[in-house]
Amino acid sequence: MRSGARACDVCDSTLWCGTRQDGARNLAAGLFDNAAGASRDLEFFVDMCPQGYALAGDHRKMTTQETIALFAPEDGEVK
Repeated sequence: MRSGARACDVCDSTLWCGTRQDGARNLAAGLFDNAAGASRDLEFFVDMCPQGYALAGDHRKMTTQETIALFAPEDGEVK
C-alpha cells in the first residue's frame, strides 16, 4: 500500500495525505467551510506540540516516530 500527498497546483497547500496502513486519504481540514464542526479522530506529532497548545479529546495521538512510520515509504519505494 502506498502513502502519499497532494498539493494545490496554485498555492501549494496540502490537499490530502495518504496513510500506508489502510490506504486512506486524510483531507486537510482547511478545505471545508465548517471544519470546526468536524470530529477529530487523529492528531500527528503530539510530542512536538508547544506547551499550552495540546488539543483536548479522546482521539488517537501519534508521536513523531509513529507519524513518520505511518507515512514513510518502504525500502525500494519511490519517495
